[in-house]
Order: sequence, then structure tokens, then C-alpha cells
Amino acid sequence: MGDQDSGLTPSGEISTEAVERSCEQLLASMPLQSYSIVVRCGALGCYVAKNGGRSRRASKSRRKRPANRTRGGLTLDMNMEDLFAGLLSDSGK
Repeated sequence: MGDQDSGLTPSGEISTEAVERSCEQLLASMPLQSYSIVVRCGALGCYVAKNGGRSRRASKSRRKRPANRTRGGLTLDMNMEDLFAGLLSDSGK
């Protein structure tokens, strides 16, 4: 009854070493690009095995996209007093 391939101990209980070995064998058969988790639950507890998958390469630093200023934005030659006066007037001109 203590056969290593059966996954049982000589006393007939589930062998934790066999569970670990089976999970690692299952993970080893999966492609490295995938991220996998194997969970084995039983009366004696839970065993979780995982592989991290392929690590992503750090992206090259990307330049910030220029802002889309459809109205032109503010410039140094603008008169701010005129802008605020136009906002406060009732006519809007």
C-alpha cells in the first residue's frame, strides 16, 4: 500500500510528497508563457503550486503625448484682464 506511484503512505493515507510531486509534474508540462496555479485540497489540508509564467520585459520609456489644445491654450502675449472681463460681463463679448 505504500507504493510511491499510488500516492498513499504505508498506513493508507494520502502522501503529501506524492501530491507535491504530481503538482510539480503538472506545472512542468505547461508552457512557460502561461501563468498556472494548481490547488489540491483534501482532509489533511491544501497544497498550492504555481509557476510565474514568462516575465515581461520592462517597456521602453515612452514620451508623453503632447496635449491636444484645440483652442490654442494660453500664451504669454494674452491679456488676462481682458479674458476675465469677458467672462464677467453679461454680454460675453
